[in-house]
Amino acid sequence: MKNCFLLVLSCVPFVSFSMDRSQELLDAVKQRGAPQRLQQLLAQGLNVNAVNDPIQRYTALHYAAQRNNIEYMKILLEAGAAIDAMVENRKTPLHYASEYGYPDSVKFLLQAGANPLLKDERGATARDYARTPEIAKILQDAMNARVTQVKNESNRNSNSNPSVTPAMPSSATIYNDPVSSSVSLPSGNNQGAASVTDNSNSNSTAPVKLESSEQQQVFSIIKENNLDKLKELAARVAIPQIDEQGNNQLHYAVSISNVDPNIVDFIIGLNPELATMRNKAGALPVELVPDNREDLVELFLPFLDFK
Repeated sequence: MKNCFLLVLSCVPFVSFSMDRSQELLDAVKQRGAPQRLQQLLAQGLNVNAVNDPIQRYTALHYAAQRNNIEYMKILLEAGAAIDAMVENRKTPLHYASEYGYPDSVKFLLQAGANPLLKDERGATARDYARTPEIAKILQDAMNARVTQVKNESNRNSNSNPSVTPAMPSSATIYNDPVSSSVSLPSGNNQGAASVTDNSNSNSTAPVKLESSEQQQVFSIIKENNLDKLKELAARVAIPQIDEQGNNQLHYAVSISNVDPNIVDFIIGLNPELATMRNKAGALPVELVPDNREDLVELFLPFLDFK
């Protein structure tokens, strides 16, 4: 028995070391003046987007932004760090750089491509957390530039192709068979509306085919504009549910003429990836929004990134 106990103890350091490799990277970012150590850990293959725990979800880039460490942020971004990674409360590194009062870090992140329009769980952008008027102005200018860019590009696309807005089907057309395995939606053909990755075949988040009544229930609840029921199915809503045409929950939601914008915002908040997924015809959810629903278009602005 004693030998068995010693054997177990001898294994503990190895188990702890194996489990804490990601923590090594996070700890290294908290130590100033050691960029070589950070680069060494990344060279060993540690995940640059590792989180401190599955709930809080702080990444190394969040910690670097909180510490105004531009040198580390540059190293992390060059290694592939997600610049708009969100923690549990949906704050990004830019939110923290603004909140902690670091104008140079705010400028650096913006120049590196951080999205100033992203909102946290309170609906606040990084500008809303600005510690100083200088930071507030930097972020407001960036937000104005992003919105102007999006609107100008949308206008160019509309002028060059006036038929890009698909005819919207009635709710009955979409939901005429609540237990069917696939439902047709207008595909849209405005593939130039945003410079996003085609995620219709992405393996980053496994899609779910619409085969069960439970899965179809999500879409019926969206049609009913029942946010409370939708929240009860939050775990399932967060998973991309794809029909045979490649349409996900957001494609369906925006195709309902009277959909509650809170429904759309809730779905985006659960899984922002859905906003950038094209269906098989190349249409983003935002491209199916009716012309008279600018309130819905605004929800997608943070995810439209024109190059």
